[in-house]
Amino acid sequence: MIRPSNREQPEAAGTLLGRTLFGTAALVVFATLVCLIFVEQSSGLPFSMPRSWYTNRPLWYFTMLGALLAGWTLLRQGDASADDDSMEGQSGRFRRVVVYTRANCHLCDDAVSVLKRYSADLPPIETVDVDSDPALAQRFGNCVPVVEIDGKVRFRGRVNTGLLQRLIHHTKHTAETPSDAQQPDRTGT
Repeated sequence: MIRPSNREQPEAAGTLLGRTLFGTAALVVFATLVCLIFVEQSSGLPFSMPRSWYTNRPLWYFTMLGALLAGWTLLRQGDASADDDSMEGQSGRFRRVVVYTRANCHLCDDAVSVLKRYSADLPPIETVDVDSDPALAQRFGNCVPVVEIDGKVRFRGRVNTGLLQRLIHHTKHTAETPSDAQQPDRTGT
């Protein structure tokens, strides 16, 4: 889920690295135990193991299972954190956000405040007063606010937060294409 920027708590890189290292180490322990058990049962080990290896076999099976679960869980949490936080605070997904507004327009103020809540996922928001340019006043008339993201009109009148979240999520998880023309407008506007 896309979180508004007022809840910014990005995970420290050290914690993510620690999870990755411990998860990988746990999976290495699991793989080593599986190999030792397989080699012992097929041809015998060329060296002796600790006494508990021979007397308490269920302990080693539980250790193996625990290492598998711990490694899988730690690496999964690291991947989820990377998905959620790696792009947070980076506005490289979108190049430009322009809000066409008008003075004394409460809908325009609402649109800008909604966009500011997602400032961690958007570039700096530009506001343009349509009354300052006759061409813009003719183009938009009384239909403000208009939110344009990367040259494409995405919202008119109101910014639907659900659609904005979907747009941000979609750009987080898709590869960049050479042309914006190849990207269909899925926001419903």
